Amino acid sequence: MTQYRTPFPHINKTGALALGTFDGVHIGHKAVIERAAAAARSNGAPACVWCFSEPPRPVRPLTSADEKARLIEAILTAAILTEAILNGAHANGARPREANSAEQSPAGSYPTESHPREAYPADPSPTEPPLTEILTASALIMPSPTRELLAMTPEEFLDRLITATNPLAVVVGFNFTYGKGAAGNVETLRATLAAKNIPLTVVAPVEYNGVPVSSTLIRRLTAANDPAAARLLGR
Repeated sequence: MTQYRTPFPHINKTGALALGTFDGVHIGHKAVIERAAAAARSNGAPACVWCFSEPPRPVRPLTSADEKARLIEAILTAAILTEAILNGAHANGARPREANSAEQSPAGSYPTESHPREAYPADPSPTEPPLTEILTASALIMPSPTRELLAMTPEEFLDRLITATNPLAVVVGFNFTYGKGAAGNVETLRATLAAKNIPLTVVAPVEYNGVPVSSTLIRRLTAANDPAAARLLGR
């Protein structure tokens, strides 16, 4: 997996782009990253995560930048591997051959498959890159929240990001905001992407006692020495 600390590196094609602040990389963030990995697999291209190295507002980060990068990379790698296992991918990109009636798996195969679970490798698919290639080409873009970046309008930020990363899909959390003054939100993002024929997935909140899990909630629990903070961080 490649890590970038510049905001708009050129990437030929991104199967799915996950956007967020991801401060603390808690279980709600994990759900967004995992959904992006699933979308990338469906599109047969690498996944990409874009976030700031630290919060763009004056609060103490829940993790260091290095720890944040390590956690995101671990979640994304595990999610890509899980998708590959569930969908029968092979390291060399080969798709398994179709099983005959005597070899068919029992009911309960992965629900996105239109055929029974298969066995034995066949020739590599010309349309799906090898798993090793997807893992290597997947990326984490994690720039610092510079004054220049924070001054960009939502339209300018999104235009430059889409041009650089060429995503086939975008995945965000329910409360995602972007651009100067957090003026961009899920609805403006949806409208902009629709005009570019890029599908958007908005991941519903993961809740704790009826409250959406957030970095703010985790800070509050940490300040109160509540052990739930560690559970919401997932570690």
